[in-house]
Amino acid sequence: ATSFLRQLKEFYTGKSVFIDLWATWCAPCISEMPYSKKLEEESKSLPLVFVYLCTDNSSSEEIWKRKIVELKQPGVHFFIDDKLANEIMNLFSQTGYPSY
Repeated sequence: ATSFLRQLKEFYTGKSVFIDLWATWCAPCISEMPYSKKLEEESKSLPLVFVYLCTDNSSSEEIWKRKIVELKQPGVHFFIDDKLANEIMNLFSQTGYPSY
């Protein structure tokens, strides 16, 4: 998790990174996406990048890709394994989806 986050930080040097941990089956995750989309649109002039990390827990890459298209969700998207998702949540003292 620390290596993954370090790489994100290095790739987006000079920008703040908003991380959204979500799951394709998580109703609260899906219902908040329009708000994240609006926030991203309103902050285009800021040095900010929105990164969406979707767990592979009870999902597939195909479902994840369809969901992103369906939601028309901008930002940077990663489909990550559940182990990495849990490690990231632990680093930020989070316990469930969605987590930011």
